[in-house]
Amino acid sequence: MTEPLCSHVSVHLLRFAGLVSGDDLGELEVPAETSSWLAMVDAPLGANLLAARAGAVWGIVGCHSSGEAADTTVTLASEVLPILDDTLESWHVAFDVVGHRGEVDWLDRRHPGLALEPVADDPGGPLAVMTTAGFVIDKDFDFARAQDFSFNVDRVRGVLDVAPGNVLTHVLQAAEPTGPDGITFTVWRSDDAMRDAAYRPGPHRQQLDRYKAEQTADRTSFTRLRPRTSAGSWNRVDPIEATHAADQVEFHRG
Repeated sequence: MTEPLCSHVSVHLLRFAGLVSGDDLGELEVPAETSSWLAMVDAPLGANLLAARAGAVWGIVGCHSSGEAADTTVTLASEVLPILDDTLESWHVAFDVVGHRGEVDWLDRRHPGLALEPVADDPGGPLAVMTTAGFVIDKDFDFARAQDFSFNVDRVRGVLDVAPGNVLTHVLQAAEPTGPDGITFTVWRSDDAMRDAAYRPGPHRQQLDRYKAEQTADRTSFTRLRPRTSAGSWNRVDPIEATHAADQVEFHRG
């Protein structure tokens, strides 16, 4: 049975001293009022052009039924994620969902669809974006198609990393080959900065056009988020605070 749509999201970035696998991470207890609690790794592409299944950076992504539930995972992060004791650094942020379209398998792995329901009013401010993509894994699964998509996600990441107004970029993948849809997570100083990077001529726009013409993945989703609570640091700075800084701060690969 599919869970009700969620109105809020939390993201928890964890940095470890060395490579950590899903088995190393262990089973994570799901917080209250949380319909989805995904552990995803940010790892470089392997020789097969798909992301490795172990990495020093992990992201925990939660879908919550209320802002208060999302906020609690931030303010009580050390209780929600005991694994923080083993990290070098971590950053935690709760978001209002202000836009969501497409299909994603966060709430029901067998029946992807909408997962989030935007809040009534957009509070404005810095913008975070999550884009996802997934494939139907069956007898007709085309491995080369998935490789091509993964390669181009990595190429676009390099462009977003240096785009004006971009503060943070991470590509998060499931630790197992048939896991949930991968996520590109970005933080921007403004909506205009995101639009300029995403829709003006360039590698990202090329891949959007390819998806429309060739269906390079079986499903995608696009979600816009506004930060409500953040704690911790990433490369020694809170990325939400960095959106207000006079000079762009580089977080992207560290």
